[in-house]
Amino acid sequence: MPRSAPERRILFVDDSAQLGDRQSTLLDVAVAHRDRGAVALFEDGAFAAALVSRNVALLPIDLGRAARYAMKTGRGAALASARVAFSL
Repeated sequence: MPRSAPERRILFVDDSAQLGDRQSTLLDVAVAHRDRGAVALFEDGAFAAALVSRNVALLPIDLGRAARYAMKTGRGAALASARVAFSL
C-alpha cells in the first residue's frame, strides 16, 4: 500500500511590524491558508496583531540587537542571514 505524502505546510516570512500594502496582501493570503500555514515575523506590531486577530499562526523570530543592526546597515549581513536561517 503506497504511503501518502505528508500535508505540505506553508511558512510566510515578513520583516516588518507595520501594516502596509505588502502586509495587507500577505494577510489575505495567510488567512486563506491559515489551516496549514504560519507567518514568521522579526518584529512585533500592528501586523502581528492583525494576524493574531484572524487566528493565523504567528512565529516570532528574535534576531537580537546585533543581527538587527547588521541587517539595517549591511555590516555583518552574512552572519545576520545565518542567524535568520537558523531561526527559521
